[in-house]
Amino acid sequence: MTDSIFHWMTALIGVALIAALAEPFLSKNAIKQTLRVITAASLIVIVLTPLLHPDLASYASALRREKTSDLWDAEAAAEQDRLLNRTFIESECRSYILDKGKSLNVPVEDASVSLRWDTEGYWVPAHAQITVTYENERSNQLRDLITTELGIAPSEQEWRTVHEP
Repeated sequence: MTDSIFHWMTALIGVALIAALAEPFLSKNAIKQTLRVITAASLIVIVLTPLLHPDLASYASALRREKTSDLWDAEAAAEQDRLLNRTFIESECRSYILDKGKSLNVPVEDASVSLRWDTEGYWVPAHAQITVTYENERSNQLRDLITTELGIAPSEQEWRTVHEP
């Protein structure tokens, strides 16, 4: 498509330049007038050629390339959105565990949550790793909250103790 436009513009500029360069060298008005008529006719033909004989093959090819690139960009954007959602949900789950641990007086040092892609098309928490300074009587309450609120089964909760009291 761009090749067609390039050739069209080259022809248009070429005729205009040849006419402009030739006119000063012509001595008789009749010859100048004939040059102007030929130049005008040539320019009209060049301008109307794309309208009368469009290059449909290159237009279709360019349109197909554009459509394909749009689809690829849409797929890439959807994947990027999916990964950003995953990161956000993991961060929110981590914050939830740290905040609940603090409110229950469970000395949570760190927490991380792994997600899995659900068959219904969204991320769900699948595994949690909770690091505590030591476990106390409130740790079981936090385990239960992680199970009921985040949906992470107790078998998928990995508790690590950094120090014993």
